[in-house]
Amino acid sequence: MTAKAKDSTRYIDIASDFAYHPYPGWYTSHYFEFHSLPAAPFINEFGAQALPNVETMREMMKEDELWPPRWSLWAYHDFQYEPTFNVAKIDMGSSLEEFIENSQDYQAKLLKYAIENYRKNKYSKV
Repeated sequence: MTAKAKDSTRYIDIASDFAYHPYPGWYTSHYFEFHSLPAAPFINEFGAQALPNVETMREMMKEDELWPPRWSLWAYHDFQYEPTFNVAKIDMGSSLEEFIENSQDYQAKLLKYAIENYRKNKYSKV
């Protein structure tokens, strides 16, 4: 017996693909688009990248690679330049610590907005 036949009240999908990975505010547009509940009802990945804390950054790279950023090395560690500056428009600030704080603040705002919108619509029809 299939899962859908056993319980038709639950949403069932055969596969989880990119259609369920909305990234407003990171790869496209602005995170306010989460208001329209992209990829609902089954969202399995969303969000934005943020820099780790300064201690972790110092474990990953040498001090002279951190500030000013040596972008090729940052890219090796999966830093995403295009979304950070051209989509999210995160301000680099004037120090590594400020850049870390700005990126983490942005990530927190995006996640808060997205999660609140999905939660307040939890029982809405899809």
